[in-house]
Amino acid sequence: MSAREEEERRAYLNAIRGRLGFTQTVMARCLDMSLRAYSAIETGASPCRKIHVLAAERVLMEQAAKRPNAALLTTPLRDDIKALVADAVELPG
Repeated sequence: MSAREEEERRAYLNAIRGRLGFTQTVMARCLDMSLRAYSAIETGASPCRKIHVLAAERVLMEQAAKRPNAALLTTPLRDDIKALVADAVELPG
């Protein structure tokens, strides 16, 4: 993964936390991570892997459903959900 891709992931992770209005402490708890580990990912001291982004998106979906507020969803996540629903509608039976 290039440095640019990793920075984009890190920015996306931070944007998700911002949409939720969570502190790093709360987001770390939601991801079942220590604050130190989560902070290291956000600051670039540790790599931001795809699994971190996927886990954060899962938290975002859960919170959007609980509140309920679909506006919390990021555009990429909203697009994935729309595609999934469209595929499900096309399935027989």
